[in-house]
Amino acid sequence: MGCPCEIRLLAERPRRAIEAAVEEIRRLEHKYSRWQPDSCWLRTLSAASKPAGAVLDAETEQLLRFALEAWQLTEGHFHPGLLPLWQYWQQVEQPDDATIAALLAQADLSGLRLENGQLWLAEGLELDLDGLVKEYAVDRATEVLLREAGSIAGAQVNLGGDVRVAGPEPQRVGIVSMGGVSRRVWLRDQALASSGTRERGREIQGRWYSHLIHPQTGWPLPGRDLQLSVCSPTCLLAGTLSTAALLMGEAGPDWLRRAGVPFLWQQGERQIDHLWNDGA
Repeated sequence: MGCPCEIRLLAERPRRAIEAAVEEIRRLEHKYSRWQPDSCWLRTLSAASKPAGAVLDAETEQLLRFALEAWQLTEGHFHPGLLPLWQYWQQVEQPDDATIAALLAQADLSGLRLENGQLWLAEGLELDLDGLVKEYAVDRATEVLLREAGSIAGAQVNLGGDVRVAGPEPQRVGIVSMGGVSRRVWLRDQALASSGTRERGREIQGRWYSHLIHPQTGWPLPGRDLQLSVCSPTCLLAGTLSTAALLMGEAGPDWLRRAGVPFLWQQGERQIDHLWNDGA
């Protein structure tokens, strides 16, 4: 997954369950990786750009339909078609408005057709499930632990800071704070995911740009002081909500309030929280 990963388990059969969960994470990484040339996902994209289209397995179709539904429900702020723009910003030294506009036009999801388990993509449209797969892997690994471990006193799966806990007792999970004050949240059969501008990105012409691309402007979010953490029943949902709401800017916290999910929004030392249970 290209990040620190940790599984904690107190259960009747911990070793077998952890081995099975690790194998599930590896399966998903190989299946959906953009960095392994023989991955199922790259073969799918290649086939989808041809007239016959690509036949999807049930798992991939489910993930893709989730991504498209998220795109609609977030009014386009969660966008699975921005990979060429992300790649552009990884290497550009002098951003060009015309190039950015062309790449945005190329990312138009009206060029996607998904029918009866088959996918077609217009020329230039490239889908990316990286924004989903890590969180999905957290959920799948947790489900494997619950299936294989027998009686569970407590379980926690943490992939790069995206966390899901299971078991009869609540568990306290820490969050790296933007303002220097540590924050925690109690989770019980819940997940936590965070999106932010501090860790991933690069400096261009003396200014820091994050890895998060705004789907309306084509530009990355600037600065290193923004972070949003969201709790929900699944890590997949928490990660989707945190990414979309962060890209909404100042409207993000109100949108999450209306969704009724606990969140912690941080910009430097400024913090907004809603339904956040840190035990204070």
